[in-house]
Amino acid sequence: TVAADGRVSVKAYFPDNLSGTWSGRLNLGDLAPMFVSASSASSVAVTGNLSFTPVIGASDFSGSVRMVRFPGIGTDVYRSGYDQARDLEGSRFSSSVLLGLASFPATNNNVIGAFTDGAVSGDQIVSTWNNVGQITTPRNNLFTFSGRYQKRSGLATATYAITDPSRGLNNDRALVRAVPIQIQNRIAGQYYLPTGGGPFTFVENSGGAPPVITTISPRGKLVPTAGSSYLVSVVTPAAWTAAVVGAPVPTWVTLGAAGGTSDGTLTITVAANATGLKRTAQVLIAGQYHYIEQDYR
Repeated sequence: TVAADGRVSVKAYFPDNLSGTWSGRLNLGDLAPMFVSASSASSVAVTGNLSFTPVIGASDFSGSVRMVRFPGIGTDVYRSGYDQARDLEGSRFSSSVLLGLASFPATNNNVIGAFTDGAVSGDQIVSTWNNVGQITTPRNNLFTFSGRYQKRSGLATATYAITDPSRGLNNDRALVRAVPIQIQNRIAGQYYLPTGGGPFTFVENSGGAPPVITTISPRGKLVPTAGSSYLVSVVTPAAWTAAVVGAPVPTWVTLGAAGGTSDGTLTITVAANATGLKRTAQVLIAGQYHYIEQDYR
């Protein structure tokens, strides 16, 4: 914020999920030399200058900063530290715009959250951003994505929890922060995961892409002692994988495929049970668990 008397207040969020604040005054009319130290780690900081001189059609302020984290802090991917030079740009913010940007229609499935770089690079989540600041997606067993837009400050936050064995993700949670750059008609920010974050944007779902809604049927199967083969139906707009899971992985259950590209079926074959004991297994299909129970009589 920039007050009429020239006092400047800054809240900064670092790539490693730390944050800090700084306050000071404008120098020479429009220049703010700042130093922000993360509140929980004095060895993480950003320093530089912000210039509140507009560039017509591009930004209302800009600047250059140096962002530093010394090695040996924490246990995440940033433990080795960083020393980065970054250019900043931004815009004045009007809280009268209900959805952050005037171009966002107040309809279902109106925005796409897009992740770039890092552990979930390429993921795009169709969501509904309503006029009271809630950001939601339909329930499914692949992931959850929900957030909140703070109309007063312009900060949008969200949590993306995803399970994807092919990428080594097991209910990993990406923490998202983004702000509307209204002069550029975009909402941009970053996301954090201990295994690697990156840039994040909200864009209008102008193409009408549907949200990901995945179902499998049946969700479970009681198999006779002699064993059998059967089909599981998969309904999803996205590519999917399938795998028998467990520790150890049951070898008496085999799959006809390792996945698919959209709607389809999966053949599951269960061998005869000669153990004299009831046994169970789980198959993870398109992020959802299919349960198998086999009789022994």
